[in-house]
Amino acid sequence: MYIREVMQEVAGVEDDVLVTSVAQEMQRKNVSSMAVFHSGCIVGMVTERDMLRKIISPGKDPLSLRVRDIMSRELISIEADRDIEDAGAAMEQAGTRRLLVTDRGRIVGKITADGIARNLRYLVARRMVSSPLQSGMSMTYP
Repeated sequence: MYIREVMQEVAGVEDDVLVTSVAQEMQRKNVSSMAVFHSGCIVGMVTERDMLRKIISPGKDPLSLRVRDIMSRELISIEADRDIEDAGAAMEQAGTRRLLVTDRGRIVGKITADGIARNLRYLVARRMVSSPLQSGMSMTYP
């Protein structure tokens, strides 16, 4: 199963927006992360976890912080035509739960660990069906 089959749209926000506004937008769009842009270029990602660890846990005031103050700046991407297993391996290696998805260098979406998990049953079923066929066995159904 290819990444492009399970990727999600990337919601975005400008880097000077207040964290409270970003949290409200994330809730409205029902997403747990957003791309952060500066002058039209992606400069980071912000997640619910960033908010928890960088604002709530240390007791900072969310009304005084901009998204650029808490965003993750390291962006990790993977090409859309790669297999979702490659995405899982890349996430594990990078210690992240999401990757930006690119098509010839242009960002076209994101893939998350949750998205992979939701589609895993289809991947497993496809392998179960194709594996006996590839070995020359035939399958019959009642």
